[in-house]
Amino acid sequence: MIRSVTLSGSWAERVGASCSTVFAFEPGANLLVGPNGCGKSTILSAIVRVARGTKDDDIIIDADSGPIQSLDFESDNPRTLSYIQDNPRFQLASRFASHGETTKAIINSMKNGVKEGAVVLLDEPDQALDLDGAQELVHALGSGRFQSIVAAHHLALILLSDPSFNVIELKRGYLKKVRKFMQKVLEGA
Repeated sequence: MIRSVTLSGSWAERVGASCSTVFAFEPGANLLVGPNGCGKSTILSAIVRVARGTKDDDIIIDADSGPIQSLDFESDNPRTLSYIQDNPRFQLASRFASHGETTKAIINSMKNGVKEGAVVLLDEPDQALDLDGAQELVHALGSGRFQSIVAAHHLALILLSDPSFNVIELKRGYLKKVRKFMQKVLEGA
């Protein structure tokens, strides 16, 4: 489990002066939320860098040793990721499914395919999901079998998140802004 990540130097500059450079994580699901460019992906990149054994004095991670699995839905198209599932049937089916359908299949595989106690890093898994897919993602993240740190954009994912999720705002007031916007949408304004 990752308890905290502290960024300094150039890494701290990447997340901007508008947010803290010490990020505390809880067991279970952790959502990094904020507008584009606020540092969500940077935090995940820093964790991956250290997890892969790269020494970097500007990144300090307080964690137990354990498996870390990372998937970047922002830069990797799940339809072409053969390392997600080595099952030829999955690989063939994913070539003919939409990006969202393949993402949902990956999310469903997380329910049983992630080792107990693992840390799962997901960068924008919500980008191709419809409302049902966002609900499935919330359900998978809320299983309690593993710790997840998720960079999220999807308003539905943010609003649907379980109250037990640790939501980390990378820009103060962002959640309030999302809720206010959705309230206007619901009111038809």
